[in-house]
Amino acid sequence: MNRMRKIAIYAEIDLNIIDGSSIWLVSLAEMLLQDNNNSVKVIVYKSIKNKQLINPLLKYKNFHMVDSHSTGKLTQIGALQQIDLLFSKEKFDLLIVRGFNFSKFLVSNSNDLIRNKVWFYFTDFPTSQSNKDDIEQFKRILKFSNKILCQTNELLQYYKQKLNTNDNIFLLLPPLLPKIHTTSNTSFLINNQIIYAGKLSPYWMMPNMIFAFNKIKDPKLKFLIIGNKFHNHPYKENYKEMVKKALSSNTNIKWIESASREEVFRNIKESYIGISWRDSSLDHSMEISTKVLEYGLFHKPVILNRTKLHENLFGTDYPLYANSELEFIKKIKLAFDNKDIYNLAAERIHQVSLRHTFDSVYQKILPHIKGSSRGENQ
Repeated sequence: MNRMRKIAIYAEIDLNIIDGSSIWLVSLAEMLLQDNNNSVKVIVYKSIKNKQLINPLLKYKNFHMVDSHSTGKLTQIGALQQIDLLFSKEKFDLLIVRGFNFSKFLVSNSNDLIRNKVWFYFTDFPTSQSNKDDIEQFKRILKFSNKILCQTNELLQYYKQKLNTNDNIFLLLPPLLPKIHTTSNTSFLINNQIIYAGKLSPYWMMPNMIFAFNKIKDPKLKFLIIGNKFHNHPYKENYKEMVKKALSSNTNIKWIESASREEVFRNIKESYIGISWRDSSLDHSMEISTKVLEYGLFHKPVILNRTKLHENLFGTDYPLYANSELEFIKKIKLAFDNKDIYNLAAERIHQVSLRHTFDSVYQKILPHIKGSSRGENQ
């Protein structure tokens, strides 16, 4: 009988707020908990006040939390103390850490108990403007780690080139999706609603997408927007007020500020097209939006930027790329007017999404988890 693998997770993520980063953490824990041989403990960055997001985890007997502070945020020193305690007293096998800044602190200050037992995952490494110090810091983390997790193969190859290594320490951990049972084609669920779910940020074309929607001037067309995290970057003065004004500018716009992942899925299922239109400054990103894949689970086509990454995933001939307001409006109309285009785009997104379900991803990383567990037979 296999011994229980003890896995800890830490990230400077607020689990009281539903956004891409918090969903990532919960999805990672839930994927690991699908295997009864895993025990997962999340070290909480901000004390849990709202359990809406973590409720799916609470049903697992092998899930635990370290939530030892009642106010404020866990400091880096406090997080390090909790990690050291788990590995010295409870003999944990594996630690998964998200965040380049905390990882630098961890490597500089931790004891050797966790050396070669950490999987590091970065979303804040400055890929477009990394300097010599960033690279040196990364190399120190590399020597300390068991694995460096990469969201896409493009990012994995970038790290190898930047660090001048072919080391097999890099491991793909793509966006994670629960298994959803849908019909092979949901386009018969035609309604006139498009949907955007995510942060409210200038980079995510908010409120630009609303301005574009208003120019369509179709009284039957509805726009559902889900999200309550205002991320004013790059900074715009009075941004929150401007977005709220735009959200109330059209009676055909419905804004849901907070929703569980299950509620978001239900609304995606009941919509016709997903929106993932972004500022052109993100066109060179080496990460894919999890939300695009969530739309795809339900056979929903997505309006998204034409980028090298997207072309590699969905094809150069994917028909609903939009890199301008004019294209955004044109492609929404095209998806509603041309059922063949709609179905082609929906199937492209769906097939990529299937590669990101918990089961699909876990089978690929399981051998590496076993390799990190003491005394476990390979």
